[in-house]
Amino acid sequence: MRKVLSFPNNPVFLAKTIFLLVYAAASVLLPFLALYYTQRGLSGAQIGLLAAIPPLMTMIGTSVWGAVADATRRYKSVFLLVIIGAIGSVVLIPLAPNFLSLSLVIAGHAFCFMSLVPLLDASALEILGQRSEGYGQIRLWGSIGWGLGAPLLGPLVEQFGLNWSFYGHAALLVLGLLIAIPLPVAAKSGGSAFGQGLKRLLQDQRWYLFLLVVFVAGFGDALIRNYWFLYLQDLHTSSLLMGLSLTIGMISELVVLFYSGRLLQR
Repeated sequence: MRKVLSFPNNPVFLAKTIFLLVYAAASVLLPFLALYYTQRGLSGAQIGLLAAIPPLMTMIGTSVWGAVADATRRYKSVFLLVIIGAIGSVVLIPLAPNFLSLSLVIAGHAFCFMSLVPLLDASALEILGQRSEGYGQIRLWGSIGWGLGAPLLGPLVEQFGLNWSFYGHAALLVLGLLIAIPLPVAAKSGGSAFGQGLKRLLQDQRWYLFLLVVFVAGFGDALIRNYWFLYLQDLHTSSLLMGLSLTIGMISELVVLFYSGRLLQR
């Protein structure tokens, strides 16, 4: 096992690899969830309620896990625990017998998995230190994973059913867990208490404009991410082509992220 985990032990390389795997895991699950809900006979209102759970859990989960990490000072343990929680909860989704239990399992999975990306972002920035403009060079590997995951899994979903999206998600996260073990996840240097940070943000008027922009962008993004595959299904599109549509959308992200460091400097 030590030899398996001893491949290029470069923090930036490890971060890029985990971004690749985590976003690939997201692409083989999140877009297919609406199709799975439809397959289970849920109504449009029920699908909308389930789609609203992950963003809510992102706000709650990120704060809770961050608070636990700060209180225990065990940042690496919290990071690995979040991945394990996501793996354990996703395999329970197809086993949920009714809408209530499905909602609880979806909430549990989102509480862990949707908190993983902010923790991963923070770890990447901590690894970069004063070279934070290099974040885009790391994050673009997440876009590559998002663009490749769904089309690679599409044929399996087409042949064996939507449950394979859960299996693929879990398998990719297991790989991410193994690679995350040697990843240095350190405390955020120079940080302040939560209350002090919140007070400083509320006193900065630019913060309100930023929140408005994020809200509008998130509103549109949520509509596309949750209903895009349902729309393609109405057009009788195969699962492979559904996945390839994510690949095409990923191309523009790569261009922006690749040049993001230069854009920020200017």
